[in-house]
Amino acid sequence: MRLRVVLLGITLLMVGFLAYSAVPNIHRTMVLESRIVMSPENIPIRNGSVVIRDLSLQASSNELETNITMIAQHGDLSPLRLQLFLRNSSASCTYSLPKVFLVNQDVANQSLTVPIQTSGSYCLVFDNDRSQLAMTKNVTAVATLHSRSEKTTTTNDGGVNMAGLGLGAFGFLVLVYGVSRKAVIPWE
Repeated sequence: MRLRVVLLGITLLMVGFLAYSAVPNIHRTMVLESRIVMSPENIPIRNGSVVIRDLSLQASSNELETNITMIAQHGDLSPLRLQLFLRNSSASCTYSLPKVFLVNQDVANQSLTVPIQTSGSYCLVFDNDRSQLAMTKNVTAVATLHSRSEKTTTTNDGGVNMAGLGLGAFGFLVLVYGVSRKAVIPWE
């Protein structure tokens, strides 16, 4: 056994494995997830009536995409009033005051994208009070919540980590070489 070679091998092995384990490599991945919160359904809305749907949304940098298709009878081309707002602590959307509207506009056949920043129950209101004809409108609405988040993982697969692993392997070979060699004893 050659003591200097063994000590050099142990030192290289320790420095290599220390470099491998001490320097983390951080990976960031964007995760995009879509969830249907209001499945396609045919909603008949009579003239002068209001239809309300509750949506329960969990928010963390989300967008609510709503596709609205409206079929009116007998050529009634007047749009519907669509309102979207966060329901407060009251039990119903009709008595939810004060209303801060995320959407408050007339819609016909279109898609809307609304940023959602707060978790909670939202009220989606279809108002057919402005129709000029006393006819029912059939509305098909689909609401999809798109969420974006960032997933962070820490691994040991970077360039410094691989160099440290190689240095540790070389140190192991030097250690084995030093242990397997006979010691030189000077005869004096």
